[in-house]
Amino acid sequence: MDYLTFFLALLLMHEESFDKAATLNSEIVSAPGQKVTLMYELQKNWTAQQVTWERVQAQQIDVLSLCNLSQGRNYTSKYLRELWSTCSQGSRTSLLVLPGVLPTDSGIYRCRFESSTGENDTFAIRLTVTDGKSNILFVAGGTVLLLLAILIIPTIFISCRAANNYRSPTSTNGSMDDAGDEIYVNYPTFPRRQKTTV
Repeated sequence: MDYLTFFLALLLMHEESFDKAATLNSEIVSAPGQKVTLMYELQKNWTAQQVTWERVQAQQIDVLSLCNLSQGRNYTSKYLRELWSTCSQGSRTSLLVLPGVLPTDSGIYRCRFESSTGENDTFAIRLTVTDGKSNILFVAGGTVLLLLAILIIPTIFISCRAANNYRSPTSTNGSMDDAGDEIYVNYPTFPRRQKTTV
């Protein structure tokens, strides 16, 4: 039982550290095959020395691009994806371009500016690449079912109400105690003549 508790505590710590590492500032949704440009402009008033673009995942963090601004050199990683990034001395804006994105490119991308004094500014973007499938059939089917329900339910309600109105022609306001009593009508009776038979 102690091993299970320890394992769950490790998972929880790992999940919490992942959430802290990837506080989102923006979100981009794209269709497959599109060129996506992730951009961040430094908000601080200090000069950046290094810019790093990373892809943050629950299991690992992949460094996509490392740009040393003081030397004007850009180092791209051996990430299995073609990408471009900008790197120029004195620049306050950094771009990461992903041409022809795929659903597997969905995830959190983080840009980090670092100064020579140790200060840093971090920006995280969630990229969501849709699978390209349309849910139009489900939307259309749901709309048709909703319209049918809107038409059928009032029709049934109105027809049941109309049937209840014509069911008993006598008033139901009278008491039920009188139901067994005979009703006498006061009208004169005329004597009948007997027919004579011949």
